[in-house]
Amino acid sequence: GSDFLKSKYGKPLEITLYPSNEQLPEAVIRAGDNPADRLIRLAIHHRDRNNPEKQAGYYCKTYNKVVFDVVPHRDVFEKTIAKRDTSKKRWQKVWNNFHKSEQQAASRHLFLMESVTDRVFKYPALIQERVLLNRVSGLQSTGIAALANMVQPFTCYGDFLRVLDKNYVNPVSPGSPKLYFFNIEDTLYREEDTLYLISFHPRKGHTFDGLQGVLHLSSHFWAVQAIRATPADENATLHIKIEQSYQCIRNQWFPKQLNFELELEKYPDPMMGMRAAGRSYIEDAVPDTTCSSGAFDPEMPLIFLPSADRQQDTGWQRWRTLAPLNDKEWRTYAVMDSVGKKYNLDRISKASDALVTGLIPVRPPLVFDLSKLVHFNEFENVRLGFGISNAQYRPLRPQRLFEAGIRVGYGFGDRAWKYGAYALWRISRSRQTQLRAAWSQDLLEPGALHELQPTAFVNRTLYAQRMDRVRQYTTILSTRLQPALLLQAALRQQHMDTDAYGYQYRANEQAAPTHTFTFTEATAYIRWARGERVQQLLGTSTRPVQPWPVVELGYTRGWGDYTYHRWVAAIYQSVPLRHLGLAEWRMEVGGVTSGVPVSKLFLLNQGGGSFRAFAVNNTFQSLPDTLLLADRFLNIYYAQEAGHIFYRSKYSSPFLTLVQNAAWGDLKYPERQEMRGFAVARRPYLESGIRLDHLLQFNYVNFGRMGIGAAMFYRWGFLKSKTTRENISLRLSLRFTMQ
Repeated sequence: GSDFLKSKYGKPLEITLYPSNEQLPEAVIRAGDNPADRLIRLAIHHRDRNNPEKQAGYYCKTYNKVVFDVVPHRDVFEKTIAKRDTSKKRWQKVWNNFHKSEQQAASRHLFLMESVTDRVFKYPALIQERVLLNRVSGLQSTGIAALANMVQPFTCYGDFLRVLDKNYVNPVSPGSPKLYFFNIEDTLYREEDTLYLISFHPRKGHTFDGLQGVLHLSSHFWAVQAIRATPADENATLHIKIEQSYQCIRNQWFPKQLNFELELEKYPDPMMGMRAAGRSYIEDAVPDTTCSSGAFDPEMPLIFLPSADRQQDTGWQRWRTLAPLNDKEWRTYAVMDSVGKKYNLDRISKASDALVTGLIPVRPPLVFDLSKLVHFNEFENVRLGFGISNAQYRPLRPQRLFEAGIRVGYGFGDRAWKYGAYALWRISRSRQTQLRAAWSQDLLEPGALHELQPTAFVNRTLYAQRMDRVRQYTTILSTRLQPALLLQAALRQQHMDTDAYGYQYRANEQAAPTHTFTFTEATAYIRWARGERVQQLLGTSTRPVQPWPVVELGYTRGWGDYTYHRWVAAIYQSVPLRHLGLAEWRMEVGGVTSGVPVSKLFLLNQGGGSFRAFAVNNTFQSLPDTLLLADRFLNIYYAQEAGHIFYRSKYSSPFLTLVQNAAWGDLKYPERQEMRGFAVARRPYLESGIRLDHLLQFNYVNFGRMGIGAAMFYRWGFLKSKTTRENISLRLSLRFTMQ
């Protein structure tokens, strides 16, 4: 105590402190390089070494399970019903439906899917996936399948992580430390390596499509061992979470499990949301192995085995040990299968098959072709028709060896009937070798690039104001020498009439003008598309991904009444660029022997007529009503997305795209073309544009966002008007996003 201290040390000292007005100098401490950034840069440096899709190839099997649920929101229900008169039938029905849905959600899932696939990959982009087992609750046979990469990519090492329909900047990609903030949350030490838990989210002041979450980084080859992420957009109507984990097999990291969750909180009703959750387990993986190109079918990278739907529960035993079915899942199968048999829910499956393939079985093997039912274009206005064939009407099944069909249509704008028939023999499926013979009496746009593939679903035929009437006989032989290389050879005879738009051709000064022509020609076509992939969603093909430019080349030799050489080429690509967005570009070039009718010349691709109000890709938007005719030409189209660089809010989220188009053409004998209102672009025609999508955006049935925007295009160079207003073209844009 205090007495002991006094006896031993004497009286304690008393020290008095007085306040002082003096101020200590300021000490500034600046942080050095973020240690998490250094770790991320190591992961980026080693990403090609750890990416299974940068090796020679791999083989694996996947077990996939997806459940769909109704998610009742009791708090929203109670607030909604609190001030309502529940004695009225309307609110009694709401009350009963909610409680019934709540009970069902507790006892079983709304929908359950399982599948087992084997997956083969060969560098750089060949993929073949076969569905070995498939089961969907309530349906005996279906054309949809749960896949490991149905929502997210199979690996997390690309520049972008594509989740559903949107590309998000990968946090493990070059330059990502400038866009993302990383922080080391924890460090776990093991015998052989160290595991770093690193959180990430977009840096403040950077507006881009980014993610937020946590990744586990292993010091063993600096590979990602696991990642959990969600989109950073707080205004999204669709809430998404993805998870991936990896294991090291023979010194190569490979996916082990892929999970996802999707939730629409207010779809189909604010009181009742929807949720989908999927798990994929990867087994029997053999990374860094070589695969023969003969194992791949470029026409069908995803295919069902004939026995996939017919397997009994014994065939699932091994796979269900990875994620055993719980009581709720067994109850879902039992209830939904009985409901499916009672109400014949396979009709829903057949309807979904028809939406995917566009074919409805009439009386097997005959099918009705929905794509021939109705067409719209500037020349015909509306065309109604039908098509009958024996094509394969079930998706993801092998196509028929022999196929034939007929079609009939009537255009109300030109008041004329159109007919067509074809026969197809698939000689070799592995090489995609096939022979096609066709006859038609139809329309063709003059001056179009018929040798090449259409640029998009909405292409120049939609707004063509001039059409040739043509009776045509065609034979085409096509094959793939390599997965990326498609070859075609065609023989064709055409009888054309150009009287519909008042055109006549005069071969020389002494010759009489004519509007009817006969062409006999042979065409060779080459398409090279290295690494092109077709994405899959629930087993349905979506738009292709083109990591390298696609090249198309067509050469036509004509003889008989008209002797000519015509060649066209196109090179194009649609690819996301880091820190910017999607870049779409296309270059077209061609030439034809001088002195041929307009049908074999080249007309510039311009949007007009009834469709002038809307912006269309790969089209000249600000051209006046002038036909640019050429026997030699060059077209360039470029569109660069800049993204949401301004702001994001609930009702407005401007999405910026910059556009630049250019054209040049020449014509040796313009006096032979007797047609009103055409010109020759001997000087370059240039067009610049700004497109702002989602200036206004609306909640679309609580499922996505429908955006209305505007675009402005300005023409300069050739055909530039002295009046600025006449050079400007204003258009609307429509854009739908699910997230």
